[in-house]
Amino acid sequence: MNRRITLLLIGLVVFILAVGVNAQGITPNPNTPPNPNANISFPPPVYFMRGEMQIYGTANLPGMANYFLEYRPLIIPPSPDVILPEIPWGPISLPSNVPVQNGLLGIWNTFTVADGLYEIRLTVNVPGQDPVIVTVSPLRVENSPSDFALRNIQLFTLPGNLAVESVVTPPLQPVTTEEATTTTGPTVTSTVDANVRAGDDTVYSVVGVLRNGTSAPILGISSRGTGWYYIELPNGTRGFISPSVVTVNGNTSGLQQITPPPRPAATSTPTSAPTRSVTNTPPTTGSLPDLGGALPSLSPNPPSCGTPFNILINLANIGSAAVTAPFLVGFEVSGPSYFQSYTANANVSSGSPINPGGNFVVGSPSPFTITSGGGQTFTVRVYIDANYAITESNEGNNIITTTFVLSGGC
Repeated sequence: MNRRITLLLIGLVVFILAVGVNAQGITPNPNTPPNPNANISFPPPVYFMRGEMQIYGTANLPGMANYFLEYRPLIIPPSPDVILPEIPWGPISLPSNVPVQNGLLGIWNTFTVADGLYEIRLTVNVPGQDPVIVTVSPLRVENSPSDFALRNIQLFTLPGNLAVESVVTPPLQPVTTEEATTTTGPTVTSTVDANVRAGDDTVYSVVGVLRNGTSAPILGISSRGTGWYYIELPNGTRGFISPSVVTVNGNTSGLQQITPPPRPAATSTPTSAPTRSVTNTPPTTGSLPDLGGALPSLSPNPPSCGTPFNILINLANIGSAAVTAPFLVGFEVSGPSYFQSYTANANVSSGSPINPGGNFVVGSPSPFTITSGGGQTFTVRVYIDANYAITESNEGNNIITTTFVLSGGC
């Protein structure tokens, strides 16, 4: 038995060293002690990821303004002298000012990205100081495990007697709605399919939807006196929801005051979340489609002051049934003193369906033009199946988000 354990440990060391050579070093460096108030404790480097992965750690620096999680593909140069272009980071979670100590920082649904190597990072901002950034790399996303891996799962699992006490091993299975909303504090339950927004007014962009009858924990309440609650959705997204579309359970007298971001200038009329009809309720059996998408593509990229730009998104059907009916795709750009949205029609039909594994490119029907805010960050959100015309096996991956920095001096 001791010989078997020794051989397994030697094999693990050789594997980690090999990955370290190919990836030009593993982050974080195990010789550097983690910051006790800003760290990612799970997943560790050289880890396989699939599905809704829970990211654990700490974001609790003194005077912290907010923290957020991001990801990006990890591209390894063929040689050290080759300099590759910088790859932008995509958001995993929205900025949050609620401290976390050895807890859940966010949830990354890997089904929204292609298989391959990635890295994730935690950014913690403190006013007047440089941000504290923690990166975990490399991580392998494998949404479609090989037949070999499925037949030999024991090869990817450490024996129980080799567990290290200092390693945090939280549950790896995706949490259900009931598990995610279990809390000792107050909760809200939606009375309709309700928008969750970046701020406490309908002029703010939509960051998610709380489905009719679904509950979510209340993390705070707007400091502006509007009564909007700051909640966390089952997928880890956080935002504000109007008190008029929810019922409240529990004592809200001690809620933390949350200050919303500055109000954007509304240049289009915001609309409420569409209500799914009873006849479109997903069945409990049978095959269903599942629409997802890659990160939106901007043209030109990056956008610049006063220059029109378009948004394209490559949609994919990762479900088990074909999409045979048309649906709407919403395109939205928001940032400092700017908000604009358009809706495009995806003209799918039974004669030209999106079959399982197939894709479909949709573009914004009109260009976006930003004339102020040069050098600042703007957010792009694409809402797939914005009118809920398609009954899907997973409605949680229909919002795709990315950011860009507006170039120019406007």
